[in-house]
Amino acid sequence: MTQTRDDRIRARAYDLWQADGGKLGDDWAYWLKAEQEITAQDAPAKKPAPKKAAAPAKKSNGQAAPKVAASKTGGAKPAAKIKKVTASAGPVAGKG
Repeated sequence: MTQTRDDRIRARAYDLWQADGGKLGDDWAYWLKAEQEITAQDAPAKKPAPKKAAAPAKKSNGQAAPKVAASKTGGAKPAAKIKKVTASAGPVAGKG
């Protein structure tokens, strides 16, 4: 017969209560402790950590291969330059 989650919590709370001497009046404390334990058991496994980048390739002599510089034509382009616009000190056309 398959136990429900509440059945598992109830059994664990009873075990905790018995191990603590069977004191009366702390039933909710044992229930909550058992519920935390069962929830932790039922939680899905954490996702594996992302893989780290591969180690640099080694030359046949055991030294690390030099890094290749990025191509000037294949890299990101610099931002366009913005012209500085100055306001004129003269009167505004159409007003006057």
